[in-house]
Amino acid sequence: MGYPHTKAGATAAAVNYQMARSAPGYFTDEALRHQVLKTVMTSSALPNQQAQDDQASKGLLASLGVTQKTASDMVMRAASLGTSVPSYADDTATVRVWMSEVVGVPTEQSKMPVAGTWSTYTLVLQWQDGDWKVATIDQDAGPTPLVAADQAPTSTSDMRLADKEFGAPRYAG
Repeated sequence: MGYPHTKAGATAAAVNYQMARSAPGYFTDEALRHQVLKTVMTSSALPNQQAQDDQASKGLLASLGVTQKTASDMVMRAASLGTSVPSYADDTATVRVWMSEVVGVPTEQSKMPVAGTWSTYTLVLQWQDGDWKVATIDQDAGPTPLVAADQAPTSTSDMRLADKEFGAPRYAG
């Protein structure tokens, strides 16, 4: 991807790598998931992260009731809300990315309607082969804000329409 060998470069890499791991196709298309991981992970971390993400994808799709046939119904969007860099050195950086995710299936019979989640991902990056690569990824809950009292959830039909109308932005890479 060619991120600069700087603290800002490590931060941009962490955000964009996590955004790539939050796209709907990442969960529904194994070949795409493996290509993303091959691009962003260190060579030593790749096998373990691939196995973890394959298992997590299967679990998520099962919990949503998503099949190959209904994969296009799934809504999966994410936004980076902020970053912090607890440590930075010339060859390694730890970057925390606070994200909000919207995930679910906007149908009346859905196991999980579209809901919002809040997560913090901690990525340890290493400078490898002229770019920042991910050595480890950890996920924690929150910080999670209150939902505005004057906002009701959108209906499933309106959510389905919004998912079609508003294309998901591609991560910047």
